[in-house]
Amino acid sequence: NETSNDIKGAQSLMIGLQQPHTVTFSVPNGQGGTTTKVWHGDKLGDVIPTVTADEGYRFTGWTVGDTTYTADQLKEVVISSDVTVTAEVKKLYSLSYDLNGGSGAAAPETSTHIEGEKVTPDYTGTGKLKKGEKTIFVGWSKTQIEKALPEDAAQADIDKIISHDEHIMPAQDVTLYAVYAVDANDNGNPDYNDDA
Repeated sequence: NETSNDIKGAQSLMIGLQQPHTVTFSVPNGQGGTTTKVWHGDKLGDVIPTVTADEGYRFTGWTVGDTTYTADQLKEVVISSDVTVTAEVKKLYSLSYDLNGGSGAAAPETSTHIEGEKVTPDYTGTGKLKKGEKTIFVGWSKTQIEKALPEDAAQADIDKIISHDEHIMPAQDVTLYAVYAVDANDNGNPDYNDDA
């Protein structure tokens, strides 16, 4: 015998028995993955775990589907269904420096970066670098140029010098080689620029 009150009572009971949604935090290449429950319509808030990336990797944020979030942004996400949140843990690549036979200063320290990161080459101490007499350091190059650039240096060799302040890190380790040029008149400028 069903009455309208029985149906209304059953609907109220069902609403009261709702289950929370399962939120899974997946952490490839790291530690900190966990599963938790969040009520429908609630924000994630402080349930977000701390991620420790494996050696050689860097934690960069969280993704849900195709959307990337910082931890603070993820706290504001409202949960409406079961969901997997995946940590972005990206491989690190090294950026090292080779003095290319020069002396007068130490090579800058090797640093690590993720693919696509904008990196400013390190020029610390390079003003003291020389490669033989009457030479000066003129920059870094991804291509090794063995000899100091002469007064009549080929433009193609000059163009190998990184002339901007940012290098975009590729998905591989990179070595930057010191480039030197002849400065026969000791004016602090490479001779290939003296007539420019």
